[in-house]
Amino acid sequence: MLKKSYRSADLSRREVLQWIAASAVLGGLLPWRSLHAAGVLAQDAGIVRMKGKVNVNGKPASVGQLVKLGDQIETMQDAEVVFVVGKDAYLQRGGSRIRLENASGKSAAQVLRLFSGRVLAVFAKGDSQIKTPTVTLGIRGTGVYVEADPDKTYVCLCYGSADYTPSAQPEHTISQTTTYHDKPLWIYADPNKEIMAAAPPINHTDAELTMLEALVGRLPPFAGMEGIKHHGY
Repeated sequence: MLKKSYRSADLSRREVLQWIAASAVLGGLLPWRSLHAAGVLAQDAGIVRMKGKVNVNGKPASVGQLVKLGDQIETMQDAEVVFVVGKDAYLQRGGSRIRLENASGKSAAQVLRLFSGRVLAVFAKGDSQIKTPTVTLGIRGTGVYVEADPDKTYVCLCYGSADYTPSAQPEHTISQTTTYHDKPLWIYADPNKEIMAAAPPINHTDAELTMLEALVGRLPPFAGMEGIKHHGY
């Protein structure tokens, strides 16, 4: 576990750019030169970076293309895309399919539906949802990494608060608040087995979370820790 040594979240533009440059070096995700001069991107930034074949609504995507509620984003194997919608930012890995939806009720402002694959996302304060084949997450200003298959979902609530409602046993909703990858879980589809089980942090990094938060003008809670940790790489 890294020793925490927090400093002021009010970093200068130069420091923010240094964080993003570090993300580019460590995660190979985003050249800092692609940012606007102010150090953060506009709310309508859309697709910031992509590699490989990425489709939006069934058509080839391009850097700079806006992504909005109602859109379906699909990455082919070995592809990857980073995009911003409003004050939320997403890193979608290869072999993944998602759709951004308006919430049908008052419980959430919007829904990220992850049909399959892997997504790392950071969300602004306010109510949102993530839905996979096996769980619905009610989230509030979080950083979260999710992997979804038809029979199971992996969730690392990197920081923030969330309610977990398993599809197999919706009456067994639990709530979590975490600060640093504290309680990852597997959520399973088979109601005859244990629905939720503890898991380790896997397949995402602090550098990636820092990069995503920087795109929307924020810092993660662990900013200023001594080092950048990779989880599962």
